[in-house]
Amino acid sequence: MNLLKNNHRTAKLLRVGGLIFLGMMLIVVAGYIILTFLLVDDKKNNHPKKVDSVKQVIAKAKPESFDLLTSDVPLEYPDAIGISQEKYEEKPVFKTKNELAKFILYQFYHNSFEFDFYLDRSVAVDEGTGYAMLNDACDLAMCYYPFSAYKPYDMYATESGDEKGLNARIKLNYTQPDFDLEARAEALEFVMKNPVPNGGFKNVKEEKAYAQKIHDFVARRVTYSPIGYDPEKLREVETYAAYQEAYNVLEENQTEAVCAGYARAYSLIANYAGINVAWMRGNETETQSHAWNVLYPCDGSNPVLVDATWDDTESLDVIGQTDVVDRCFYILLEEEYEHVPVAQMDEFLKFINHK
Repeated sequence: MNLLKNNHRTAKLLRVGGLIFLGMMLIVVAGYIILTFLLVDDKKNNHPKKVDSVKQVIAKAKPESFDLLTSDVPLEYPDAIGISQEKYEEKPVFKTKNELAKFILYQFYHNSFEFDFYLDRSVAVDEGTGYAMLNDACDLAMCYYPFSAYKPYDMYATESGDEKGLNARIKLNYTQPDFDLEARAEALEFVMKNPVPNGGFKNVKEEKAYAQKIHDFVARRVTYSPIGYDPEKLREVETYAAYQEAYNVLEENQTEAVCAGYARAYSLIANYAGINVAWMRGNETETQSHAWNVLYPCDGSNPVLVDATWDDTESLDVIGQTDVVDRCFYILLEEEYEHVPVAQMDEFLKFINHK
């Protein structure tokens, strides 16, 4: 009898133990499922760290924050001409090179470097003419987006049979995005250390004084690289190695640049300060060319030329020099005859600024 009771008790304990074990297993499995769901959901929504806007970064600037980390640089690029506010249909059709360049610039301002569109057959009758138009339009967009070190991963215009036109695609891969981000951080630091008046520049006098401060800073920051006097050698290297990027002027350890680097650095800082400044190329021959800036004053008056490169080389061109000449600063374009712009760049700037 006792043996039967003991067996019954043992069986009961085993049943209870089994239920407890099963319950624990269910809890473990449920916990695993919930944790997996959370991790998957977190991965799905794992966006880059949200950073402040340009205005917020500048507004919060304090002396101890002047050493801006690249991780705190706003993704938005400063838009001095309102291109980022344009509206486009999902896959627009373009009939002119200038309109296409404006669309490319719109994409850049929204951190998009891969996009599709149509080219009207009136301007791109075949794949060859279509590719040439895409390449030229990207070059024009660089007037207002001063980072040129990219490789076209996809750039084509193909016949699609669609009545809208040639099917076109652009996908660009920037070769050293970290370098460009460093240049952006340094440019934004300049504006943090040299605050723009609240609400922006009230008049041309204020804006011009700030524009000259940028001009002098760029000239003092670096010296003109000897490679700029050797066109053959300059053609053998590209972008950063040729000292042609804003990074070559603004990064702390850089000491040399050529004209394109000066001009891109100038426009980058000016754009962060809210000044409408473009990058321009010209004075082109078979062996050489030059680069400078075009500034559109805040009062809507006629554009002016700024050439920090020539002013630096005509000064005592050493790092940290005290004086910088201003012979090529703030000169009305119609009164300047030493700088002959590339025709299509000149036309694009007039088009996009309604001049």
